[in-house]
Amino acid sequence: MKILFPLLIIVAIFQGCGNSSNESSTNIDNNQKEIKHEDKLQKTVYPKRIHSNDTVSLEYTQNSVISYKWYDQHGNFLGDSSKIDWIAPTTPGEYHIKVVTIDKEGEKTTDIIVLKVVSNDDKSTDKQPLTPSTKVNIPIHSFDDIKAFLLASKQGDIKEATYICLGDSTRAKSVLNSQIYFYAIKDELNKYNIKSILEARRGHMLKQFLDESEHPTLGDVIDDIPSDGSSTLLELSLGVNDLFSFRDSVSYDEFKLNESYFKKRIKGRLIEAINKIKEYKPKTSIFLVTPNPTRDWENGTTLMVNIYKEVAREKNLPLANFAHDRMKNGQTTEDGEFDGWYRDWIHFTDRGLNELSDYILSKILPD
Repeated sequence: MKILFPLLIIVAIFQGCGNSSNESSTNIDNNQKEIKHEDKLQKTVYPKRIHSNDTVSLEYTQNSVISYKWYDQHGNFLGDSSKIDWIAPTTPGEYHIKVVTIDKEGEKTTDIIVLKVVSNDDKSTDKQPLTPSTKVNIPIHSFDDIKAFLLASKQGDIKEATYICLGDSTRAKSVLNSQIYFYAIKDELNKYNIKSILEARRGHMLKQFLDESEHPTLGDVIDDIPSDGSSTLLELSLGVNDLFSFRDSVSYDEFKLNESYFKKRIKGRLIEAINKIKEYKPKTSIFLVTPNPTRDWENGTTLMVNIYKEVAREKNLPLANFAHDRMKNGQTTEDGEFDGWYRDWIHFTDRGLNELSDYILSKILPD
């Protein structure tokens, strides 16, 4: 067995060399059809700017594609799967990587990915925020850490400080008035020299975020985060649409019978989202906000709250549990205390959104 394993590696290398020789002579049709972006095309590059001799991962995914062929700018064959690793040349400059795909109808498509390679003396890809004079634990693990982060940013000790709000229709600009929440947070963080980015979409799911089938995707968020993430606060509030997807796929009785299974699936996706962000941007500071409680509270709110509590505890992340702290876990009063908070069964009115933003700001703003 000790001999067989390296032999297998040698065979794989030689096979790759053989393919390179054959494929490099292939004529590439430069007059192929344009990319149909509505076909859920995803291009992912980590990182986009690299040093000489570094390895970069290139991924190109399109639902209808059945064949991939990658070439460098000299026509040399690089690979035939949706994802390849490319080793940067020693000479700095821009390099064009071509991917030729064939869809189920037999039509070819060509796209170009441009990579910038810099010399090993160029440290711009390794740029780190300055060490704050205010003590900041990065990545953060408490709301006190977030407050220290904000103060350090205000003092100019953290460069490129960024806040990202990652959510669904309860945050998205295109849905009713949900953006009120984001802009309330943004206005306050602007006073601390923090740039704010909204990454939210109606109906967004953790599943779509991870498999990059719908924006905002993991790749979108990675692109938003400067450097290694040490200057970024990311608010994560996703998963309720994953829950509704599971619930709508079975009868109510079946859902209740298998509730622990669905809980495990959603929790797994939430943890995977956190791990993936940390994989590419390891010092990103993430805090969790429980998704908006549904109005009837029998619609999975308690399940989502429990998922978020468990993940926050296991991943050592701050949790803003609005459902518990402000809404008393759904215990409404006789005078209809929360009636004015809801526009429908899950989306808040202006009043509800202001209550939510006030609550979050009370957690993160320095005293």
